Amino acid sequence: MRLKFVWLLVLFVLILFSACSQSKNTASSVYTHSPTAAKTEEVKPQSNETPKPTLEVPSGGGFPSAKEPAGDTDALLEGRPAAIFTWEKNIYFYKAQNAKMKEIGDAKRPKEFLGMSPEGGKAAYKYISSDNTYVEPEIGIIEGKSGKVKEWPLKNDLMRQMQGFWWINGKTFMVTGHINPSVAGYILYDSDTNEEINACAGLLYSVLPDGKKMMYRENPHVFPQIKANIWIDQKRIFEVENPLDQIEYAKVSRDFKKIAFLEYGFDQEKAYLVLADFDSQKMKMGQMIKTLLESNVEVQNDGDREQGTLQKYRVQDFVISEDFKKLAFMMKGQNGSESYIGTAETDVSRSEVGKIKKVHIRVSDDLRLKFDKNNTLFISDSRESFELNHYIMMQKDGINPGEELTDREKERDEAAFKRFEEAFMRYFKGVGRNDAMDAWHKLKWFSKGGDQ
Repeated sequence: MRLKFVWLLVLFVLILFSACSQSKNTASSVYTHSPTAAKTEEVKPQSNETPKPTLEVPSGGGFPSAKEPAGDTDALLEGRPAAIFTWEKNIYFYKAQNAKMKEIGDAKRPKEFLGMSPEGGKAAYKYISSDNTYVEPEIGIIEGKSGKVKEWPLKNDLMRQMQGFWWINGKTFMVTGHINPSVAGYILYDSDTNEEINACAGLLYSVLPDGKKMMYRENPHVFPQIKANIWIDQKRIFEVENPLDQIEYAKVSRDFKKIAFLEYGFDQEKAYLVLADFDSQKMKMGQMIKTLLESNVEVQNDGDREQGTLQKYRVQDFVISEDFKKLAFMMKGQNGSESYIGTAETDVSRSEVGKIKKVHIRVSDDLRLKFDKNNTLFISDSRESFELNHYIMMQKDGINPGEELTDREKERDEAAFKRFEEAFMRYFKGVGRNDAMDAWHKLKWFSKGGDQ
């Protein structure tokens, strides 16, 4: 009986152990083989490459995807961290990286954009009248890196009727004012200190390489007009012999040893380049050599004298490099003549001009020429600047220079516009996509590096 009881006890223990073991296996299957995870995916090795930015706009509009790598916004914009634009007679600062914008200056007073500094580090604007009444000239300067603004009124009497503005370099700018039909006022300002550097009255030729002295023509409103002349800081250094001749584009070389200018023979309708020695200590001109650039030219600044309209050319621009080793001029063809750009090298020591090379191109009224610090010639319109040889090739290929964009540039502009559109529509309530596009086309971008 006792033996039978032992066997029954052993059998019960075995049954109990078997049941526990099966329960454990069943429980384990619940956590390792869920019915919803029946499909398997191949696990690929992780790549060391940085994922490319996602450019899709989330549903409902907005910024590019948050998957975009940190800091890549600036790479997409390729050196365009901030910009300004005008909207309904006001100026706004737009920071591209965080898509933020703010109004500049007094919101109650209308403004007008004046221009970007040469290297794109600063921008200028002025306050204007809302009802055509007189407004005392007041300038504002915006720093591209910080967005900081400085404003100050122009107190000089030469600026009672402000007419023009342009940057000389990244630090100084020129403001012009109307005095009478023959005379304008010119004031040179320091944009960092708000101080007036120099001023003159007449017709300005250029600012000297020191960024302080001014070369201009004394031109009082009298009849008959006085002979064309060149003055530097209240001292006359040259006057033409023939009262019919005119002067334009006068400039001093970087080393202050040469002067160059165009002289028009009004009675002969010819344009000459004049190269002359210059003594900057005594403010005197020495030996001069004339070189004929073109005949049958329409004379500029001819005052009250009458001239026919049958001339073949009009000088649209003239430039000479800072070291006076290269020159270029643009002739706008008229009365059936073909426009062209003329270039030449000079022998500075002898004040002689080499053979003039002519390249025929289409010339619009907004085209201008410029030599950079390396004496490379650039041509620019109201929007962009191109190396001359590149510009000529595009014209030959039938390409509009302003429309030649690479795929990368198109991608950049698309991404940049999406960010701007969202910020614009968030800032200005009730505007539409067309309004955002209109403002986008008015953007003036600051450079990443600023003015050097």
